[in-house]
Amino acid sequence: MRLLPFVALCSTIFISCDQAATGPDVDENAATTTWPATKTTEGGAFSVTLEPGKGDIRWNEHFSLNLSIKPRKADGGPLTVIVDADMPAHRHGMNTKPELAPTGEHEFQVDGMLFHMKGAWVITVDVTGGGVTERATFPVFIK
Repeated sequence: MRLLPFVALCSTIFISCDQAATGPDVDENAATTTWPATKTTEGGAFSVTLEPGKGDIRWNEHFSLNLSIKPRKADGGPLTVIVDADMPAHRHGMNTKPELAPTGEHEFQVDGMLFHMKGAWVITVDVTGGGVTERATFPVFIK
């Protein structure tokens, strides 16, 4: 008799884990497919443009990004920028930590990017400047 509740609990956990691993259906057409891609941050203070450094972004291959930020509402002073990426359906990020190097005013090269799994990724760019912190997101689907 004690085995039945245990089996029911394990089945529930297995189903929950399976749904978390596969995640919701992903609309590949909503993902960024052409580069460069430009997005406005959530509050409209910055315009963020991303472009892969060399060719397309491919599964399990390191890549770099060229990043350009144009203040729209902020004062145009120095910026603090953080770039990262994650797989929302799998609830994890990259196995690498991106590094930014300035290449000009409000321009950066982002090295150390790696999408180690196929599927839906989201690149996030957090920009702080002029007392404002906002995020731009770039959905990317890796085949």
